[in-house]
Amino acid sequence: DAGCINEEFKPVDDCQTRVYGFVPIAFLSNIAVISGLISAFCMPVIGAVVDYTNHRTLLGIVATVLLVIIQAVQIGTVIETYFVMAMLQAIAGFLFQILILAVYSFLPYIARRVGKDKMRDYTSTWALTQFSSQGIFLMGVVVFTGIVLFGMNEGLAVKTAQISQSMSILYVTPLFILGWRRFPKMPPSRELPEGNSILLEGFRQNWRTIQSITAEKKKRKSLGTFFLTIIFAEAATNAFTIVANTFLYKGLNMNSQQVGIFFFIVLVFSLPGTQIGSYVTRKTNPNASWRLSML
Repeated sequence: DAGCINEEFKPVDDCQTRVYGFVPIAFLSNIAVISGLISAFCMPVIGAVVDYTNHRTLLGIVATVLLVIIQAVQIGTVIETYFVMAMLQAIAGFLFQILILAVYSFLPYIARRVGKDKMRDYTSTWALTQFSSQGIFLMGVVVFTGIVLFGMNEGLAVKTAQISQSMSILYVTPLFILGWRRFPKMPPSRELPEGNSILLEGFRQNWRTIQSITAEKKKRKSLGTFFLTIIFAEAATNAFTIVANTFLYKGLNMNSQQVGIFFFIVLVFSLPGTQIGSYVTRKTNPNASWRLSML
């Protein structure tokens, strides 16, 4: 409908049509920007709930349920509903960050219980399991859609997205249920100062951290540099899938199944990386391993 697809259902290079003021291909990156801004402004509040209350498990479960509901609703993505679905996807990105924060908040507790050596091995196993799971799901989508949609040209991307969303619900729901049942109950990590609001305490804590690093710049210069590095490294890593999707569709004229195969290959090559990272960490230290992974 935007006039950016030709008769062969390929993207038109010189498309000038705007949808709500944006080029259609930019919607993907705009969703990521909106999601990132929501997370940036709201995450200090979410972090305070995790630190100062015993509701981190409940918070993670609520984020999970809402995320699954959005995924289910997005099965209905068609031309008439794409704008609403795009907004839901931005919210889903924010909910995913809440889920990650809630899950990661258990890692220090686990590390203290098992020790740093076992924690290193656990982390490697988790990363291996994550990439393997993603690869299995992605390959399942590619194979299933290739069989069901064989020979189809019109509406291929929409049908692929709908099938992918349906498979995602069936894939993650039982795993989410199993996972949250196994998380331990955790007491608050800190005690909220009397008279302080939990809605503002996260922002206060961030400001105190900045002041502490600035006040002891000579002693903590490396810590401040590390935080800045994390910020930019995470931004670059998270942007890869967004930029890659846009380039593969717009620059290389790939269809949805070809893009799926591309990311499946990426995930396959990520698997040995988890074991290499564990080996390098064991032979050197986490700092050296992290630096090498950024190269």
